[in-house]
Amino acid sequence: MNTVTRYKVIRDLGFDIEEKYFDSVERACAESDFMKKLHHTVSVDIVEEEVEANFFTEHGYSDAYAYEVIRIVSDQTIEVRAMKAEFDFSDCEFIPGGFSAHCPNPSAQKVTITSNENAPIERIRRTKRGWMSGHRRFSITEKPYAYHDVNF
Repeated sequence: MNTVTRYKVIRDLGFDIEEKYFDSVERACAESDFMKKLHHTVSVDIVEEEVEANFFTEHGYSDAYAYEVIRIVSDQTIEVRAMKAEFDFSDCEFIPGGFSAHCPNPSAQKVTITSNENAPIERIRRTKRGWMSGHRRFSITEKPYAYHDVNF
C-alpha cells in the first residue's frame, strides 16, 4: 500500500466547518495563520493524516495532467509516470469569441485516462511548497485526474 502524509486544515466558523488539504506542514501552518488573521474564525486545527497515494496530478496553469505512482522511494521522494488522457469535447458548447471560440461549459468534457507504459518514470519530491519536480507542482489525488482548458 502506497501511503504518504498530508495535512488537513480545519476551520470552524461556528456555523460551518471548512477543510483544506496541503502536502506540506509549512503550507498548512501558513494557511492556518492566514485564516486566523483575516477571517472571523472560532478555531483552526491542523490534522496530520496518512492517505493512500496511487495517483498525482500535475497542475500546469489551467490544465491538469494525470500521473500514476510507480514506487515510493522515501517519505520525501516518489517515482511517478505520466498517464495517457484522451479528451472528448463532443458535449461541449462552443460559441464565437476569443481566439476562435469560447466554451461556456468546459466541465462537460469527457476524459478517458489509461496507463502509459512507454512514458518515462520521473521523481517528484516533497518540499516546503508541496510535491514538486523542478518548478512543476503536483498534488495527491484519489483517482487519476486530467483537464484541458479549451478556452486557451
